[in-house]
Amino acid sequence: MSSESDDGTLFERLRRALESGRLAHAYVFAGLPSRTHAVAIRLLQLLHCDSGSGRPCGRCPACRNVAAHRHADSLWIEPRNKSRNIDIDTVRSIRGHMARSSMAGRWKSAVFAGADRMQEPAANALLKMLEEPTPDTIFLLLSDNPQALLDTVRSRCQVLRLHGGGGAPDAFSGPVLEILEAGGPGVIGGLLRARRLGALLKPERERIEKEEKAAVNWDLYEGKARERMEEIVDARVAARYKGTLSDALLALERWYHDILLCAAGAGESFFIHGDRAQSVRALATGLTCGRACHNIRVIEDMKGQVDLNVSESMLFDRAFAVLTARNKES
Repeated sequence: MSSESDDGTLFERLRRALESGRLAHAYVFAGLPSRTHAVAIRLLQLLHCDSGSGRPCGRCPACRNVAAHRHADSLWIEPRNKSRNIDIDTVRSIRGHMARSSMAGRWKSAVFAGADRMQEPAANALLKMLEEPTPDTIFLLLSDNPQALLDTVRSRCQVLRLHGGGGAPDAFSGPVLEILEAGGPGVIGGLLRARRLGALLKPERERIEKEEKAAVNWDLYEGKARERMEEIVDARVAARYKGTLSDALLALERWYHDILLCAAGAGESFFIHGDRAQSVRALATGLTCGRACHNIRVIEDMKGQVDLNVSESMLFDRAFAVLTARNKES
């Protein structure tokens, strides 16, 4: 089963399913990491909230622990180390957690962030748990590339796709568009845009890293245990920052989609950013449709490199050197 919703509508569907006793034991949330993470947090807060109101309060200890990935009945599994994969040992390690009774007498949950990074042996180990779920357990697989999941795993989950509506992502829409409109023509202008985008994203990564480190009581860890926790924190930072970078790239893609439409002769009523039609027309002037299509492919390639740990400065520098080249058919 697969369906598409915005964040609020999806959460309401899940809340009603819980009320009626129809909540599935496994879901794939497909979409940008920042959005799938947010919906997963809200659902888990709903399952664990102490308020008893039927909606997550966001303030009780249970809700706060869920948001910080520290709830005793909820495990977060993320790609680790430089390999950026989820291995079989990690999946096997959650068997005991999912088999025992809930400490709070409610639900037990396991969330796989970046589930498409699961190695095949790990996916097969997860499959066994999906085929024989224990009562009051739920598995959430978060992925911006759900087609990379094993078919057998995906078939045992309800696939729910999150879309972002007609505009660019909220967090970076305005700042990214302002950078894209400025900077001047040619390769020099492109390089300036690339550096400004990198400068926009750097504080966000620092903020995420600060939050994740502050959420850990480091006094409890020494030696190998501390090294493992540092690896876990690094993986959490990388996963969250990937969501931020994906949001920025989606804003970039939608901007160049408008330029493609303009180059093809479409009116501004078809633009995503109709309020910036003048800037779109200026950038599309003299641009062939072939070149505009090539620019979209360049951005698609950028999105594919996010998983390869390419630095954002190198990513944007390379891309804008191509994106600002003019008028040669590709």
